[in-house]
Amino acid sequence: MTATVANRTVFTTLGEMVQPAHTALLLIDLQNDLIGESGFCAKRRPDDVARLRTPLPDILKLHATARSAGVMTVYIKFETLPGGAAETDANLSRLLAQWNGTIPDWATEGTWGSEFIPELPAPTPRDVVVRKRRQDSFTGTDLDLVLRSHGIRSVVILGVTTSGCVMYTARDAMMHGYYVVVPTDCIGSQREDWHDATIVIMKRLFNYVGPSDAVAEAWSSSRKLEMSAAGARA
Repeated sequence: MTATVANRTVFTTLGEMVQPAHTALLLIDLQNDLIGESGFCAKRRPDDVARLRTPLPDILKLHATARSAGVMTVYIKFETLPGGAAETDANLSRLLAQWNGTIPDWATEGTWGSEFIPELPAPTPRDVVVRKRRQDSFTGTDLDLVLRSHGIRSVVILGVTTSGCVMYTARDAMMHGYYVVVPTDCIGSQREDWHDATIVIMKRLFNYVGPSDAVAEAWSSSRKLEMSAAGARA
């Protein structure tokens, strides 16, 4: 049930938060070079990619449910510039440490590696694609502008990685004032301990962090009510 706080009506249940009319599904970094079976990361660190791909069936299932319910979908695409042109000195230093003294040549703008994995349904004219240079999907992008233009109040975040781009985006979504929903079986990490530790933090910070079934059920119920109302008007 909604609650009245500081003379405002706020959502307190998951069903209210994820109503299709004011919710967007954010698909984070589901790209060839990052989690594709033949991409850059798969060639360099195949075990990491195998773990990152574990939630993919649940991601695709919830994505399909969202589309059926009429939920807005935003595809987030991480793209780099050749030669690290968009990187700060601090980030180049971090990458050198993480990749054994080299700078990863991944997800370069305009390449196959930056495209979405083939398992993911391609964006439709109803969907939005947002390109980013940083782990956070809000920094340096028009994501907030797009969401507010569509009357979005809640975001449901899917993709990779749990302790990286997913967490950064979820934190910034909270700071921008959105209800933040994170289905834990629809996000992936290179390591189980990183994933589990981040989930503990997420549960402290965000509005809903738990199984995707509850989100899917809320959308299915909303769809049934909409169809019932349409039938009554006919």
